[in-house]
Amino acid sequence: MTKKLLSPRILTLALAAFAVASPVAAQEQGAGEQFAVVTEAGDPETLAARAKAQATLPEWLGVLAAQSPDHGGIQFQFALGGREYIWVENVAREGDRLTGTLVMAPVAAEGAKGDRVEVPLAEVTDWAYWTRDERGQGVAHGFHTYEPLFADMPPERANELRRQLGWAER
Repeated sequence: MTKKLLSPRILTLALAAFAVASPVAAQEQGAGEQFAVVTEAGDPETLAARAKAQATLPEWLGVLAAQSPDHGGIQFQFALGGREYIWVENVAREGDRLTGTLVMAPVAAEGAKGDRVEVPLAEVTDWAYWTRDERGQGVAHGFHTYEPLFADMPPERANELRRQLGWAER
């Protein structure tokens, strides 16, 4: 179940791109399952998750700078058109800005999958990358804004998505 929409003016779209199980495959193939989720603007859990993502951005920037073969699926999220939260892949840093391409076609903003964007670091609302665990399975890091989305899903569906991310079920 998604959160009830209070008004079209406060509509926020959170676009979730769940990457595949392997960091290398995630980088080569892009996201696996993709879907849009409508949430209320100003949702406290989502705002807290975005604040955590911004506070931990230096961790992600270190991963981006390292260009390690142990990391894959490096991406970030921002508010396209000020209201649609969408993921960006093929990321590069240029000073205090990030560049990359949209993971999927926007739903409520102009643009197309693969469009190149340039985003100030201060506008990053989430980040992610993949590593492998001791069994060689993909494990997602970041995706801070996903847990608030999972809270509104049936537990079985949320746990299925957590497993795809290499996370523990709840």
